[in-house]
Amino acid sequence: MERSWPLTGRDEELRRVVSAIRHGAAGIVVAGPAGVGKTRLVREALAVPSGRGASVVWAHGSTAARPFPLGAFAGLLDVPTGDAAQTIARALDQLVVGRADLRPLASRA
Repeated sequence: MERSWPLTGRDEELRRVVSAIRHGAAGIVVAGPAGVGKTRLVREALAVPSGRGASVVWAHGSTAARPFPLGAFAGLLDVPTGDAAQTIARALDQLVVGRADLRPLASRA
């Protein structure tokens, strides 16, 4: 049985992430040192009803993915090689415009 401990001391961060989701932010970055609760914060924010449909795609950076260009997105995008500006432009286009094979982790209403 998994015990769910209450999230404490993160009210402002939680409010900001939930607000961004509710207002249709194109993306949210949650960054910080290992072990500070980034994943927990995002999971808690996704559990709050947003009042509107939102598709969530979760890109997760890791030490293992660090050497690769846009490594956090490796499982989500076809990351091309070549010119850095073109690589970023194509990646953003895939994220913003979307693709049929880019499946959201969650669909919220």
